[in-house]
Amino acid sequence: GQVVVWDPSRKRSVHTLDAHEGIAYAVAVSPDGRRLATGGQDQVVRLWDLDSGMLIHDLPWLGKQVRGVAFHPRAEQLAVVGRLGDSKIESVVLWNCQDRTTVRTFKANGAFRFHCVTISGNGKWLAAGDGQGEIWVWDVETGDGQSTCSGHTAGVRSLQFSPDGRRLSSSGGDG
Repeated sequence: GQVVVWDPSRKRSVHTLDAHEGIAYAVAVSPDGRRLATGGQDQVVRLWDLDSGMLIHDLPWLGKQVRGVAFHPRAEQLAVVGRLGDSKIESVVLWNCQDRTTVRTFKANGAFRFHCVTISGNGKWLAAGDGQGEIWVWDVETGDGQSTCSGHTAGVRSLQFSPDGRRLSSSGGDG
């Protein structure tokens, strides 16, 4: 799947990246605006230089398709959502983008197919939305699951924290 980087003021593309085989499901721009992370159906997480459009490196995702990516606001870290390996357990993995190591794995027993992930602006909370309408929230530092938010009747497709991290908004496939 292609990923297109746009210059909206000029209404034209800057880079067209042949990022993934199959569907490219997820994109995120680093807080400093220098890197782009992509995830796709091909089970690959890629980091790109946003200015040049060149591939920096892949992260070693050992799971099924990558459905969501989000940068930590004040660190060289990237959250990735999907199913790890052949397990039935959905996971969120926080990666160190520099040395490509796992910082923490957030497990979610009972989650069904995560679709999205976000990290609060203060870096304290990480949230992921699943295909059954549940929102899973963890403390980034400790990895402790803080809550599961229910309310959607279909899959959660997008999440965003308020800048201060006190509110979390979600959208889903509810009719």
